[in-house]
Amino acid sequence: MAIYLISFTKEIFAGYYENKILIIGFSGINEHQYFLIQYSEEHDSQDRQLGINTYYIEKNDQSMSSYRGVSELRLTRNKIKIDLDEKGIDNLKEISIEIDFECNADEFVNLHNRLKKVFSKEKMKII
Repeated sequence: MAIYLISFTKEIFAGYYENKILIIGFSGINEHQYFLIQYSEEHDSQDRQLGINTYYIEKNDQSMSSYRGVSELRLTRNKIKIDLDEKGIDNLKEISIEIDFECNADEFVNLHNRLKKVFSKEKMKII
């Protein structure tokens, strides 16, 4: 296991998609390199029963994904470091995810606020 690094992120998206699903995505230099965080604001009884009434993370394709899996998230002006817990390590085959990016002040505030929204109910650190 290693640290997965996305450098020179060419695009960051943090906003709502249809059906009140919040999507935060980082794409790399090529189309096959990305990291995605999704959170639905609405959950039905089946979601709760299956334990998927939480955030979802994905690295590069659905075979490297997990509901939950983050132990700590550190956000700075040009980098995000996501330490994975045991479930995240098992499913994404990484210890942590580091993403370098560039964004303006408004984009950074938006990203910070969206991450707080996703992880507000979780027992984890957002630094």
